[in-house]
Amino acid sequence: MPEVKNDSNLYELNEIIKEVSSWGNEYSFEEEIASTPIIEEPPTSNHISEAEKALFEFSFEEELSSETLVNENPILIHDMISEPQPESPEQTAPVSSPQDAQTTISPETEQEELDAETESHFADFLKDSEQASEPSSQSETEQAEPETVKELFSNSLQQSRAWFRKYKKAIHFPTIKVSLPHVAWGFPQFSDKHTPPSVPIKELQYGYRKESKSLRTQSYVVALFTSLLMLLAYATVTNNMIFPSVFSNVTVILYSSLSLFILSLVFSKELLIKGLKSLLLAKFGAESLCVLSSLFVIIDTLFVTLSLRPYSLPLFAPVSLILFFQLWGLSRKKQAQYYNCQTVSISTQTDCLTMEYHQWGEKPLYRRRSNSATSFSSQMQQKDGAELIFEYYAPFFLFASVFATVITSIFHNEVTHFFYLLSAFCTISCSLSMGLCFSFPFYRLSRRLRLAGVALAGWSGVHKTKNTANLLVKHSDLFPSGSMQLNNYRLFGNAPSARVISYTTSVLKAVGSDLHETFSSLARIEGAKLLHTAATTLEDEGASAIIDGAQVFVGNAAYMKQKGIYQVPSNLEDEEGLFCAINDRLVGFFSMEYHVHHSVSSALGMLFKTRIIPILGVIDFAFTTKLFRTNKRFTRIRFTSPSITERHELLHKSSQSPSHLVALINRNGLEATTTAILSATRLQYATYLSAFIACLSSFIGIALILFLSIYGSYFTFSAIQISMYLLLWSIPTFLITHWIDQF
Repeated sequence: MPEVKNDSNLYELNEIIKEVSSWGNEYSFEEEIASTPIIEEPPTSNHISEAEKALFEFSFEEELSSETLVNENPILIHDMISEPQPESPEQTAPVSSPQDAQTTISPETEQEELDAETESHFADFLKDSEQASEPSSQSETEQAEPETVKELFSNSLQQSRAWFRKYKKAIHFPTIKVSLPHVAWGFPQFSDKHTPPSVPIKELQYGYRKESKSLRTQSYVVALFTSLLMLLAYATVTNNMIFPSVFSNVTVILYSSLSLFILSLVFSKELLIKGLKSLLLAKFGAESLCVLSSLFVIIDTLFVTLSLRPYSLPLFAPVSLILFFQLWGLSRKKQAQYYNCQTVSISTQTDCLTMEYHQWGEKPLYRRRSNSATSFSSQMQQKDGAELIFEYYAPFFLFASVFATVITSIFHNEVTHFFYLLSAFCTISCSLSMGLCFSFPFYRLSRRLRLAGVALAGWSGVHKTKNTANLLVKHSDLFPSGSMQLNNYRLFGNAPSARVISYTTSVLKAVGSDLHETFSSLARIEGAKLLHTAATTLEDEGASAIIDGAQVFVGNAAYMKQKGIYQVPSNLEDEEGLFCAINDRLVGFFSMEYHVHHSVSSALGMLFKTRIIPILGVIDFAFTTKLFRTNKRFTRIRFTSPSITERHELLHKSSQSPSHLVALINRNGLEATTTAILSATRLQYATYLSAFIACLSSFIGIALILFLSIYGSYFTFSAIQISMYLLLWSIPTFLITHWIDQF
């Protein structure tokens, strides 16, 4: 066998072996490195074949990637590149003569022998690796014998991939988690997150009264100037001189209109200052659009006076009309807030109508509680629904106006009409209903609710109301004072009346029945005293307790039969009243009489028209659902009647659950509660519907002027025409306002 000369590749190979041995794998190459002669100097010859290079690369990739393969079938690299040691004399080729041994072998013969020897070693290695790796697919195991070095390399690469696919689950790679920002989709919630400080009701009432008077006066003055501007605009369009002949000159009309418009701006200074602050804070709203429209009209007037564009009367009248409606709506809102504060301040004790969650099922629950409302004044000062809606949509209107103006200017290739078009687009995007969507319905409802003793807690208490919620109906709601009374009582046996009344009143007081006040009044009249009770039990049709060692049962006739007391007279079984038994002996009967007040029937009739379902929270053993079945007024009403224990738990739940204030009520009865709920729900729907119509009119107006300016002339739309368009689209708001209190 020819001697393989040293090569630079062998030197690099030994350096790789040293580096691998330092990685700390399970299999150590130290023994192999010791058995292999280390080349200290880089060899100079370069006679190694391409097959040996491929074999070296493959063998190292295969051994380093599989620890099992390295441990079970270690292959010495030195044995693969050097001459193998003969195991027996038969395997060693004999040398015929010393001359043959010293004969120099040509490089071509040496290269052929090395290729043949490399192929034989690689075939043995391939068989061992197939047994160790066990590839999954049949096509990978049954491969044809490679013929060239390229096929050798490709087959070895396929086997290494097969091993990696088998053991990749056991290898833990570092994972990278990418968290995307959460995007909340859906309709925007128009609620003011800014909470103003709480102010005393008296102080707030005085401030609203003063502001409403001032704004009402300003709106009347601006209405006068707007009427004059409308007449001047009408005279300009129709050429009918209503005014004296001095106004026949267009210059006089222009400067007269400009003077009236400036006066309108002066009397609307509070509104304009508010809009200017919104612009500086980048919070666009209805007032911001008014400020921009006024600014563009003044700039357009400057262009007309400097003869930079053909003469036409600027849009003084529609902008002044918008200012008037804004002031009018703001004055109505302040007046409604004054009515609500007045309703709260005139009463010494008010109840809070709240919407609470997680109280009864999945639906929210309307509940009336007797506590002080500290958040009422804060909620009254928050922004209303119309302001929040137009703060959301005003940037879209402004962008649409600027975009339409640029498109029209590019289409006609004229820049001198830019501010006239911009003023027209901004003016028509300011719907007159922007200032009336909430204020007008709120004002109309407040006038009616003031008579009913109800004060809505502003938009913050209105915008979350739902007509799919439940309403907790208490005993005092169904039977206010005067509608329930104790007629008489009847005694059985020799028990004294004071003892029977005392026992009955004590049990009713212990279980928290709604009748304990009535029986407490009777006990004071008869001279009976409240006694200590023990082992109190509350059931659906009665209650039991131990008083002075005696077992006392109080309930209706069905409860007495349930407890095994059959002394109930047959003529008293269908009567509305309470029975009392002491130690299984019937001792008394108290006759009750219930009257349904007309206010309760009307309130339940209003609930019937909605999806609000009343939940009975009545703890009264004498009162049964038979009253609703026999009374024609209640036959169509759907009631939810929980068990007596659920009623007791629901009535005594704390107010710490998530809730918000809807209204304040200073009158008893179910009618005031129902009126407050329906008013809040209707006000919410009216605001949303009016705002939708206002936004629709703005977008349609922008599209209409864009069409007329492109396919017609700039001056086909005049001030009087835009004013009439705005007035026509404000009619639905007045119709909705008239509907708001029709219940």
